[in-house]
Amino acid sequence: STSTTQWVSHTGGGRLGSIRAPIYNFVSGEGNRIAVAPRNSSSGGGFSSSAGGFSSSSSAGGFNLADAVDISDNKKVTMQNLNDRLASYLEKVRRLEEANGELEKQIRDFVGSKTQSEREDYSSYLSIISDLREQVRLGVSDVLRTNGSLALMTDNARNYTELTMRQNVEGEIGGMKRLLDNLTLETSDLEVQIESLQEELVYVKVKHEEDMEAQVSQASAQVNVEVDAPPQQDLFSIMEDIRKHYERDAEKNRKELEKWNQTRPKFRLSRSEISYLKQTLQTLEMDLHSQHSMKSVLESVLSETEGRYGNSLMGHQNWLTALEEKLVQLRSDLEQQQGNYQNLLDAKIRLEQEIQVYRELLEGESVVIVTQEFTDDGEVTTETEELK
Repeated sequence: STSTTQWVSHTGGGRLGSIRAPIYNFVSGEGNRIAVAPRNSSSGGGFSSSAGGFSSSSSAGGFNLADAVDISDNKKVTMQNLNDRLASYLEKVRRLEEANGELEKQIRDFVGSKTQSEREDYSSYLSIISDLREQVRLGVSDVLRTNGSLALMTDNARNYTELTMRQNVEGEIGGMKRLLDNLTLETSDLEVQIESLQEELVYVKVKHEEDMEAQVSQASAQVNVEVDAPPQQDLFSIMEDIRKHYERDAEKNRKELEKWNQTRPKFRLSRSEISYLKQTLQTLEMDLHSQHSMKSVLESVLSETEGRYGNSLMGHQNWLTALEEKLVQLRSDLEQQQGNYQNLLDAKIRLEQEIQVYRELLEGESVVIVTQEFTDDGEVTTETEELK
């Protein structure tokens, strides 16, 4: 079982139902543990030992020393003992007042240092916020610069594409002009050849007629001499055969020329189509090459941008993680300081209450001892002893 001792104050000899102050335990000069609580009474004051040391009481302000000293045997020795103990309690009160002053000074120093540390923390936060704003401003500037660079690169790529297309069109136009000149020259050559062939045909016809006339005149001017010889071929039939042969050759040449003239536009059209297709293929190849170049440039810019902003984002994340850890540490330190401050404040309050108890004892107040015993079964036994 356990026991506790409480001191309850009352006035006019009547006991109050409520406890005025909590239990206060002190160690006397003889090693006895004393529990005191004040009460107001006209009969004086006293104290008691919960450890079985002593208790005293007097109607004129004496002390009740239970189980320790018998007042009737030696009153002077008892009073001397009480005076010594009172002096020791006064010395304890003085020491407690000094300790209370030191605690108050420590509390003031702690509050001042806490205020100073909080002010320093706020200034550090302000500098961090300023750095963050500067980093955001730099990031926005980088984004704007990157957007401008991308827009400039896009315009340059578009200008390069347009320039390439213009050069291709100019090259195609030049090729067509050269083809037209070649066709004009070929047409002129063919016309010259046709004229020369026609002149040659006329010359052949005239010469043939002249030859025919010469042979006819020569045949008529000769003397007819009849000899016994085999019959000769008819000269007219021979000339007719020669004429027909030349006419067939001329007709054949004319038909071949007409056929060639008919197939020449198709041949020219096929050549123009082949040239156009070649120019188109060359244009498409140059366009594809320019698109590949622009794609590689954009991919390199994108990779560089992603790398730069990835590193920046990683740095910001690490910085935020460090700030969060620092904030957690600051909260932990603040809670610890708050707990220390609360403990000091509780100690200060207890010391003030103890000092008030001693002052009331010194002013001649009486006390009531309330002892509670707690058994193992959970029952509570209360014993009350009033000192007058």
